[in-house]
Amino acid sequence: YRDNWHMHRDLDKAVGGYMHTLLTGDCSLGEEPEDTGSEAWRTWTAHRIGCDTAWTLMTLNGTRPL
Repeated sequence: YRDNWHMHRDLDKAVGGYMHTLLTGDCSLGEEPEDTGSEAWRTWTAHRIGCDTAWTLMTLNGTRPL
């Protein structure tokens, strides 16, 4: 239930990255934005966390291939 109080759109990015990585074994994470204070960086970080979480679950190892 997304609105201004419950869930953020970055959660969708994290869940999508998680599910995609689980289903395909591939994380389609792009380049990290340079500005770590930007909205793009926050969205990229959410995607990375989703991918990393799925990879850890799949391999029981926290290191995903680059």
